[in-house]
Amino acid sequence: MVARTTLLLAALLAAEVANAAPCPTDLPVLFIVQDKSGSMAGSPNPTCTTCASKWSMSTSAVNTLTSNYSNRFRFGLEFFPAAATSFNCSAGTTISPVGSSSATIKAAYTGAAPGGGTPSAISLDSARSYLTGLRLAEPAYVLLLTDGLPNCDLSLNPATCTATTAGCSNNSCGLGAKDCLDDVATRKAAAALYAAGIKVYVIGFGADATNANNLAVLDGIAAAGGTGKSIAANDQASLDAALSQVAFNATTCCKDVCTAGQVQCTPDGQVSTCKLDSSIGCTNWSTSPCPTKSACSNGVCQSCSDACAAGASRCSGSTAETCVVGPSGCTIWKTKATCGWGELCSGGNCSSCGTCTLGDSRCTGNGAEDCVLDIFSGCTSWSYTACPAGSVCTNGACQSCTGTCTAGQTGCSGNTATRCQADAK
Repeated sequence: MVARTTLLLAALLAAEVANAAPCPTDLPVLFIVQDKSGSMAGSPNPTCTTCASKWSMSTSAVNTLTSNYSNRFRFGLEFFPAAATSFNCSAGTTISPVGSSSATIKAAYTGAAPGGGTPSAISLDSARSYLTGLRLAEPAYVLLLTDGLPNCDLSLNPATCTATTAGCSNNSCGLGAKDCLDDVATRKAAAALYAAGIKVYVIGFGADATNANNLAVLDGIAAAGGTGKSIAANDQASLDAALSQVAFNATTCCKDVCTAGQVQCTPDGQVSTCKLDSSIGCTNWSTSPCPTKSACSNGVCQSCSDACAAGASRCSGSTAETCVVGPSGCTIWKTKATCGWGELCSGGNCSSCGTCTLGDSRCTGNGAEDCVLDIFSGCTSWSYTACPAGSVCTNGACQSCTGTCTAGQTGCSGNTATRCQADAK
């Protein structure tokens, strides 16, 4: 037992020394394969209507990862599916090549939007093709970040397969093979990466990905990719921790990411302090929240004031905003919706700005009105045209009128004398 303990201690010390070793000129590669299916636009907690979307949280977490570990890895990025149309099943494509800066990767997230299905298998194959083509001398790792189960294998039978959309078994929702669970092919794709010397880490993000049955599918992908089990995350903090865990597990070297004692503010208002990470022998950022009713400014927690009444709504140009409690504990205005073409913001909500049906016409007074479209705003409105002399509006159009008598002619109507004259209209 003593000998075994001694060997274990020696192994741990050796691992710590290896992690603290200087990084080579060519850093290891951490290639992020990011799910941008339509469900990423939702909240990680379906019951939270005011929470940020999984896409915005992923943007923040990946930006933190690539900033904090820029001198331990060379990062690359692939989004899947390639297109964002409804239930699109195109394979992921490399958006930011290996060696991209943190700013480049952040810009890629900012410039993209969720949409489409979850073609995980062919997207992992696409990542393998790209990475093996680089003939890397240093280790490479793939990080699959997804909020749902793999699908989009059109060779599967929708009548007998397991559906990935809740309540849609036996193709009851008419989604066809696109909705079939594609776990077998995805495990094979992860195994092919592992066989090529590239481990696959898997993070399941959000309630749909982290329930027991679905997480088991993601565990199978991680096991095939040589990393044992997937990592579950359900909010911003756990997602940040999951990405840091992957980086810690994958790194084979380290450099100081900051100077001990430095402080800075995180995007969500917390304080980050640079400390020595004794587990790897390098400095790293340690984040702690500010007290309630305060937020980080210039590296210091400072008190804040409510900007609005919680639950209130307002319009800011073409954007509908709602008042929520921010990370600091103070209320802030948050975008609820950006009004699109054919909508205007009114009363804190986006509403249709059509006042009539395009092509309709009607009579108003002595004129005709036509329903017209403003091609820039998408709004419809009535356009009035006065009928010229000698015409009247009938059925929404100006039409010539016919005299019922000769001007100057006189007559009787009962006991009343009448005289024919032109109508002023």
